[in-house]
Amino acid sequence: MLYAIYFSPTNTTATITKTVAKAIDHTYQTLDLTMPLSSSLSFEPDDVIIWGIPVYGGRVPALATKRFMQLHAQHTKAIIIAVYGNRAYEDALVEMQDLCNAQNFQVIGAISAIAKHSIVPTIAAKRPDQDDINTLKAMASQLQSKLTNQQTSTLILPGNRPYKTYAPKPIHLIIDDNCNHCMTCQKLCPAQAIDTHDPSLIDTSRCISCMRCVDICPKQARHGDPDAISSLAARLHTICSDHKSYELFI
Repeated sequence: MLYAIYFSPTNTTATITKTVAKAIDHTYQTLDLTMPLSSSLSFEPDDVIIWGIPVYGGRVPALATKRFMQLHAQHTKAIIIAVYGNRAYEDALVEMQDLCNAQNFQVIGAISAIAKHSIVPTIAAKRPDQDDINTLKAMASQLQSKLTNQQTSTLILPGNRPYKTYAPKPIHLIIDDNCNHCMTCQKLCPAQAIDTHDPSLIDTSRCISCMRCVDICPKQARHGDPDAISSLAARLHTICSDHKSYELFI
């Protein structure tokens, strides 16, 4: 069985991961690691997983790591996808490879993919676009051939060990008068960082700035602090202005 597995607070990584999975086998199953798992899961030797994560500061999000460690394999083949907001994926792919090895998955392919930046959405605003989707499908075809031919060569991926240090800094959020306390944000917060009674109260020690609460608010009542977003945008636009390409490692 083929599984599309993803940590995807704003759903973009899910879209990219499922695009690759569908191109390989339209009967694939999904596993969403964005919210906590109720128990550990095991995979068989003849299963294949496609695991996608968004890159945070050049690393795998800590919550994605924690939830992936609940998956256990038996030399199960894996394809990994690091999705980043047009800056850099740095050590994310090698970190994913090491996590797979630790759980007895065998990485046979990897993709770096560009998508709209989750905090500064004007960066890579329309990606993945149709050209990107077509690229993913072509990459999936190459990965399918490798799976069919049972090739298992060890991948040499870009990145450093030890990994770069990343200390997330929560984005200050503003909740406006449109909030009707529906608590959708609280129920679907991957980090369980929002107070169960007052959605304007956020535990900054838990918040990972994934922007899911902003993205899913039915009243569009949650926003990143404009000054903080503008400051970040000014820094990022200088280094994220070029049109980066998707990469396949096989």
